[in-house]
Amino acid sequence: TFQLSRNMTKVNAPADLPHPVSAFLNAFYRASDTSPAENPRAHELYADFFLPNSPLLMGPNTFNGREGFIKFREQGWEKVSSRRHVVLDVFPRLGEGKKECELMLRGTVEYGMKDGSKGAADWAGHMKLNYLEDEGGYKLAFYQVWIVSRLVYVDNGFMLIRLTDSALRSCGNLCLSTEDDM
Repeated sequence: TFQLSRNMTKVNAPADLPHPVSAFLNAFYRASDTSPAENPRAHELYADFFLPNSPLLMGPNTFNGREGFIKFREQGWEKVSSRRHVVLDVFPRLGEGKKECELMLRGTVEYGMKDGSKGAADWAGHMKLNYLEDEGGYKLAFYQVWIVSRLVYVDNGFMLIRLTDSALRSCGNLCLSTEDDM
């Protein structure tokens, strides 16, 4: 478990997770949480974590290739000013040697919106990593994320809104479902 400051990305990795995988997860989610205001190259740096033709699936949307990953990032930061991922659980399946690694992940993400509001979501993810000897590290061969719920902060606390598959299909990964969908 890594203890980072409140404003930094946090990954709770099992003690037996190989260091290169743990280091990849920390670097990946730090990059995911870096806004283009913090680093003008943030979208390109995020895209560097993927193999050239890897799919990235977010809710009902699929993005492929470097241009797709950059488009995903641009869309994801249109209304968001800050983002903080916390990976709560990592469930690895390691391949032979260190060439391949498959991970199931569970976590939360907090958002600061450009309009001043805040939000958060629970999520689950599935990653397939390939180790590239010539680059000395892992790259994403596949990444899929499911947004499970959204916490909406109100004046006297917060309210939890669960997103259903139908709500996700109808309005994408940054929408809220109504009570009728629950």
